Amino acid sequence: IEVTANKILAYLKRALNTKQLFNRGWKDALIAGEEIYWVGISNGEPVARRCNPPDIAVVLDGDSDYIDDAVAVVETRLLTISSILDEYGDDLKPSEVSILEELQRTSLRSDKNYAPMILPNTDGSDPGFGNYNNQSSPASVINGYLRVVRVEWMSMKKVGILKFIDEEGQPQQSDVDESFQLDETMKEQGWSIEWFWINEAWEGVKIGEEIYTAARPK
Repeated sequence: IEVTANKILAYLKRALNTKQLFNRGWKDALIAGEEIYWVGISNGEPVARRCNPPDIAVVLDGDSDYIDDAVAVVETRLLTISSILDEYGDDLKPSEVSILEELQRTSLRSDKNYAPMILPNTDGSDPGFGNYNNQSSPASVINGYLRVVRVEWMSMKKVGILKFIDEEGQPQQSDVDESFQLDETMKEQGWSIEWFWINEAWEGVKIGEEIYTAARPK
């Protein structure tokens, strides 16, 4: 098992080109003081990619400096249609792919959906990092790119520990989810459940103004 795991890691280091990836991250650390990566599954394949620090907004306790302690992380990017299909193709429905195709055709036919990437606030102040197209325009295509917002947050999940006596008279326990219910027979046999709440990470993606996808526990 250990040899196999080592071979997998060696393959992923080459396939994901981690040396170049971490060099680019080090450049971010020098310029922005932050070095952020996203790791997950995209179209059935493991992915590690560098995140642009200005694109990231974090909801974090004031006494923590670590992004992995965050209650929520929001990443706003501008992606081409082809990049969106490469990254989220497995999660998109045929009807959603049709929406993307129509948006692409619209953006190629005219520039009516064009909007500047970053605009000052109405009072002239800086809109801050990651605030793309903060005007009231409903445009979702920005100079041929679509706004893609990925949100990952901590939710709560109710779980229980089921305690019971097996056929040999030995005490046992098992984890159950909130859908499990004790029937009268179980109660008569002395079965019991201790309920409590745990944190559970979730993720979701908004593409343009209409498409919500990949919403699930992570």
